[in-house]
Amino acid sequence: MAIRNAPFTRFRLITLFVVVALSAAVFLGVDRWLDRRPIPWRDYSRTTLNQHKDDDRPIVVFLGAGWDVNSTYVRRVAFEDPSLKRLFRRRSVVAYYADLTAPSPDSMELLRRLGTRSTPTVAVYPNGTSEDPVVLQGIVSASQIMEALKPISSGIPNVEG
Repeated sequence: MAIRNAPFTRFRLITLFVVVALSAAVFLGVDRWLDRRPIPWRDYSRTTLNQHKDDDRPIVVFLGAGWDVNSTYVRRVAFEDPSLKRLFRRRSVVAYYADLTAPSPDSMELLRRLGTRSTPTVAVYPNGTSEDPVVLQGIVSASQIMEALKPISSGIPNVEG
């Protein structure tokens, strides 16, 4: 009896192995595909930012200008880093772009509140807008932005000034 079931058991094991291998390949492929998708930027306005005030979702506001080479570099290099995009996706980061090419009153007011007049500037609200943002100026890397977002993943209070 056991001899007759041996081919069937072997078939079930091979089938199980194939299903697990295909599932892993699909899962890894989907994850890589999601990492290639661009960050879904929203147009910045004070009204839209205030909509997320009570969310406790992390918020990143990128203030840049089309004429500024450094802004273009940060947007195309730092914000295209797969690790940063993965963190944005997994932590449901709300991403805003404040276009200073033709600045709006809301964008200029945000620059004033952040204490800067330069581009590019990245304001990171690790736990939503309930606290002061971490302000990164100039050419910043993906790792600097991830570091500023760290309090959301570790629960450690933000001590960067």
